[in-house]
Amino acid sequence: MDYHDTVLPFLNTNKELDEKIEKLWNHWNPNGDINVESATRVFLQAASLSPNIERLSNYVSHCLLVSRKCGEVAQLLGRNYPFLDELGLVDFSKMAFKGLVEDSFYLIGGDGTNNDDGESSNPFHEILTYIQLTHMGYQDLAEGMALHFVAQEILKEEHKKDRFLEVEIPKQPNLPLDILTSIDALCTTQYLPETKENLEDALKYRIEDIKRRRNHGHPITIGLEDGGEKRLFGVIGRLQTMIDGRYSSSQLKEIYGLER
Repeated sequence: MDYHDTVLPFLNTNKELDEKIEKLWNHWNPNGDINVESATRVFLQAASLSPNIERLSNYVSHCLLVSRKCGEVAQLLGRNYPFLDELGLVDFSKMAFKGLVEDSFYLIGGDGTNNDDGESSNPFHEILTYIQLTHMGYQDLAEGMALHFVAQEILKEEHKKDRFLEVEIPKQPNLPLDILTSIDALCTTQYLPETKENLEDALKYRIEDIKRRRNHGHPITIGLEDGGEKRLFGVIGRLQTMIDGRYSSSQLKEIYGLER
């Protein structure tokens, strides 16, 4: 695996795991269907090799659930808005693949005690994923998947320290990223809207749970407080409106910059 120089110090990996991760990411195909079944097999093989996951069964369950729900929601939005399907923005296999690999950097990232820079990769895994995927030539995959949850707010704080400057903060909502961000935020090892009244209540529960488990100075907590929580509720609101079919086609095109 040819890792970007910025990524290298954050790694705790080995040759066999590197080969599996590279094989996993190389399933990406912007111009056609992705073999999600094959990608899932490789993902599971990589997960079994990783020395970096404390609760492997929870991690795997989460990733498989996010993958399935991303595919299902993409199909629903394609039915509600056929032009999105025609543009390739809600392709089932691509969205299922994005859901599968969104947290795959956890498999190779160290925790600060076992990597070269002595800093945990976990709070920055989305940013590091973006850097590595663009390094591999997968810009479209990076833009539609990598900077999920509060990565944008964490990135803003890191830019103040002159770190990760090669990654730009998105200036406009991105539909695949909105879908992935929403589904990831609504999933633990179960899909929270199935036990809550609505998507908003499910997100409230998830955020409150994260704040209970993270200290006040953790980058994720800072990101939530520095505009991330508000942005996430906006993303969830857009998804709910699309699921309900309440946007017009022209409204969606304007929100996501699809008319240019």
